[in-house]
Parts: sequence; C-alpha cells; structure tokens
Amino acid sequence: MKSLVIGTAGHIDHGKSALVRALTGADPDRMAEEKRRGITLDLGFAHREFALPGGERLRLSFIDVPGHERFVHNMLAGAGGLDLALLVIAADEGVMPQTREHFEICRLLGIRGGVIALTKGDLAGAEAVDRARQQARALTAGSFLAAAPVVVVSSRTGAGLRELEAALLAAAGSAVPRAHDLPPRLPIDRVFTIHGFGTVVTGTLLSGRIAAGAELELWNEAAAPRILRVRGVQVHGAAAEQAVAGDRVALNLAAVETAALARGMTLAAPGALRPTRVWDVELHPIPVAPALALHSPLRLHLYSAETVARLVWWDAAGRDGGAPRWARLRLAQALPAIAGDRFILRRLSPALTLGGGIVLDPGVSTGQRRGGRADRLRQLTVAPMLAKLPLWAAAVGARGLPLTIAAPALGRRPDDLRQWAETAPEGVVLAADHLWTPAAWNQWQENVLQALGSFHRAEPVAPGARIEALHRLLPPGAPPALIRAALDRLAASAQVERQGELWRLPGRGAQLNAQELAARRRIELAFLAAGYRAPAAAEVLAGAGVDARRAQQILGLLLRDGVLLRLTPELILHRDAVAELRRALLARRAQAPRLSVADFKSLTGITRKYAIPLLEYLDHVRATRRVGDLREILPG
Repeated sequence: MKSLVIGTAGHIDHGKSALVRALTGADPDRMAEEKRRGITLDLGFAHREFALPGGERLRLSFIDVPGHERFVHNMLAGAGGLDLALLVIAADEGVMPQTREHFEICRLLGIRGGVIALTKGDLAGAEAVDRARQQARALTAGSFLAAAPVVVVSSRTGAGLRELEAALLAAAGSAVPRAHDLPPRLPIDRVFTIHGFGTVVTGTLLSGRIAAGAELELWNEAAAPRILRVRGVQVHGAAAEQAVAGDRVALNLAAVETAALARGMTLAAPGALRPTRVWDVELHPIPVAPALALHSPLRLHLYSAETVARLVWWDAAGRDGGAPRWARLRLAQALPAIAGDRFILRRLSPALTLGGGIVLDPGVSTGQRRGGRADRLRQLTVAPMLAKLPLWAAAVGARGLPLTIAAPALGRRPDDLRQWAETAPEGVVLAADHLWTPAAWNQWQENVLQALGSFHRAEPVAPGARIEALHRLLPPGAPPALIRAALDRLAASAQVERQGELWRLPGRGAQLNAQELAARRRIELAFLAAGYRAPAAAEVLAGAGVDARRAQQILGLLLRDGVLLRLTPELILHRDAVAELRRALLARRAQAPRLSVADFKSLTGITRKYAIPLLEYLDHVRATRRVGDLREILPG
C-alpha cells in the first residue's frame, strides 16, 4: 500500500482540526486540554485509506498542527516528514499571520505539492470567498502551491469535501515516493506508555523499512548511542509486519524506559547516522522577515529536533532580495543530519521564523579553510547526492574521506558507496575504505614511497621495512590499513617489492659493503664453528668488526635467509649444525628408534640448558616426536 503524509498549515481557529475530522472521521485533538479549549496545542494524527483504479490502495496520513504562534515549534516537529501540504485558510477571514508563517515553513522545507482549502465556506459570502481566494493566490504565487487547486469547503455541512478529496488524490498521484531501500530513519515526535506493552514511540519513517525484531540505534545528545530492539510495529493503530518509508509508525521498544526517550531523538539503523555540530548550508532567508544576523543565537529545527545555532560564516554575495546564501552553522547540540535535509531557523525572542535552508555538508569536510568554500558550496548545491562525494573528497584532500563518515552524510550504507566507487566516473578513488581524488591518492602513494626511501637510507642493511616502521615515518594520523593499501597498489605496479611482512624498494635492502660482507662472514663462521653449543650472540656480534647496530642488522639478514636458525630467543644455531644433527639422529634410529634426554645430551655433548629447547625444536620440525619421557626419532 502506498502511504503519503499530509500536514495541515494555517492560522489558529481556521478549522484545520475540523477539516481533518471531516475527511477521516477521526478527531486529531487527543489531549483533554485541546478539547476543553477548542484549539490544537500539539500534533494530532489521523488517516484514511482510498481504493485507486487498478486495485491499488492509498493511505493518506494527516498530521494536524497547532496554528497558534506560541506553538509553531510543535508544528515544526511534525512538518519535516511531510509529502504534501494542506494549506487551510478560513474563507471569512482570509490570510492571517500564521497562514503566512506556516506557508513559508512548508516552502522552506521543500514540500513539493498540496492543496489549498478555503474552510468555513458556509459562513462566508461570495465576496469574502473571492477575496480569500485572491489572497491565497497572491501568497502562493511562484511557489510549490502556485498551481494548486483552491477548494471551498465546509466541515460542518460537508460541502466541498468530495472535491477536496479528489484534489488530494490528484496531488498524491504526483508525489515523489520515498526511498524504501535506504537505511531506516525515524525522528521521534511522540513518546508514551501503553499498559501491558511498555514504551512506544511514533514518527514518520523517512526512509527504509522497520520490522519487528529489528535493532535500531538511538541518537541522544545527552547520552551515548544505544541499541534498542523493536518489539512490535503498528501503522496507524494496526499491527503490521513492517513499516515502510512514508508510513506514520508506532514502535513498541523493548527494555527501555519512557523517561529515557523524548521528542527530538532519532532512531536509525546502527551506524547509519553521525550527529555533528558544524554544518555548511545553503540558506534561504524570508525576504519580509528581519535579517539573519551573524553570530546571533537562532533556534534551529530539524524534523522533530531543535537546538540553538549560530551563523558563523557567510558568502559575500547575494545578500539582498532573499537570494540563497552559503553559510556555516555551529550547533549547540549535535544533530544527525544528512546532505539534502532541510531545516528552519527562528528568532529566539520574540519567536519568529526568519528562514531555512538545505544541509550541504553535515560535518564531512568542514575543516577546509575559508578560501574557496563558497565556490565548493555552490557546486554542492547543484550536485546530485552521490556526485557530492568527489567534492567532499577534494575538500578533505590528503586525509582521504572515510566511508564511515561519507555514508552517514548521504544516508547510505558503506556497501552502497563501495559499489558506486567501482563504476564511479573519474574524480574519485576508493582505497582502504577511504575516498580520494586521484591527485590526493597519488600523493599518498608518493608519501609512502618517500617513507620507504627514508627507511632504506637509515637502515641500509635491513632486508625491508615493516608497516609499523613506515607508520612512524609518515605524517601523524595515517592508519596502517591505508599504508598497506598504498603498498599493495605500488606493488601491483612493481614500484615496491614484498617479502613476507617486509616491504622494500626494488633493488634496495640488504646491500652490504665490503666491510659488512666480511662481518657477515665472521658471524656465520662463529656459529658454524660452535656446532650444537650455541655461542652467546652478543659475544659473536662484538667481534664482527662493525658497530653494534650494523652487526645486529647483519644477524637479522642471516636469520631471514635461513643461514642461522633461532630456536629460542637465546639459542641460535647454524643450519649446517642442525642438518648434521638430523643425520646423526637418523643413524642412531637404525639401532635405537627412541632416546632419552640423557641419551641426547650424550649424543650432542651439550648441557640440559640447550638440550631441552633443541629437542623441542626437533619436535616442532617433525624430526622427533615426544612419547612420555622419551623421543621417537622420525624417518627423514
């Protein structure tokens, strides 16, 4: 079933709630005080289903919002997830202050369609109706409601309701469907408890799907994110297997107290969102409203959340006539925005809507210097969602853009971006789960090559560098995974060589001069002469004829090449000695296939200190096998 959310908009006492009640048969005013005072104080909800040609069904969900100026913040809590607007104007009064403010909010939130209802048609004469119609047309000229039908209705008599229903269905037919295949995202607009069920939250599902048993991450500025399990799902009061984007949803959550939740929090797929405090935005001031002052505190509304924000950066151009401006907002409370989200800015006191805008960069590359920022923001304004990635990657430069930051900023999954990067146009490179511009990635590889060259100059006889050694030679903040990715790419183009866990430039590593070659020979002969009686490595290196550091590096080369074998940290033998021992054991096996530790000591002439680790090494290389206190000599 297709679902769309329609929000009422209009001045107090212009008949919004009565109209929703007439359309759906349900009373959206749920609070006792609302019924006593006869005005809407908070969000109200109702719905109605329609049968469409071809057997398809359509559910229209209505969010009824308060019209009083003191409750515009409540109106904003429900306005962010709307597909269509139902602009309500009393025919006997015409356009009033909150009519204008609600309309501007709907326009700033990017709502794409709707219907204008002139209510109380039974109380207004023809002249008043005509005047209200002209005011409605003047208010909405050039906007998303410029061509919207204007329907005169009476909620009391029912006149015009059929025409209004038809107009709403026609508008619903052209509404843009929401994305069902993206991660789920649900701003919470109500929290309550149902006896026998526990904690319930409601909201408009902006994207994705949610089914019973799903795990969702709760974003709350006051505490660390936590994972909550969905016990049950309802769509408009009826149990459902799952809710899909566009549904008005109630979720029964397990193991969480109602007091731990509040309007303004957000539930989303784990890892799908990333709250930030700094946004770069495209700002749209309301031309007739007071100017948005730099650095002044403003009330920012994003879906059901709100916080204080300051305008701290401004584009020098386009300051007049309500033209778009490029700005930076610093938020008092981190909010989980994605690129393309729309927000509203209001004056703190006296409260008044001043403008709104579109999030272009929700903290992805906001560390970029001011120079050139306005040009980049202009490009982000017109770039489709995924086309923003090369622009963000260019802004972060040599750091690379982690997918763990890029994906939440687009409301996508990291796997979605990996797939996109595989067939992406020129301008972006995916490596080690980071996105780079080709120039930045080439520079990163060049940095790794330079670090490898520096290592060879400092360690000329070392066989190669481990990634940990290169990490110390690169700028801070370079994780090992990035270094390995660069080395793998360089190895594929034969610019570096790999041996085990060691990396080197071609033709470099373990290049010994005449003095070092002589030292290598002295060290090897010392161990060869010692036979099974392993000499002290420190004494051998002291007599090598080179400084201690070079001697230690040469010892490492002999171990790497298998000339010497390290049996324990202190026991090093020449490979010929071990081979000779293997031959001696095989000869003994022909007469006695097993031997004790004492037999082994007698055979080799070494003490127990060296006999035990040597036997354990022989067990390890399958030359012997322990059987109780004896060793069985295995055939070669």
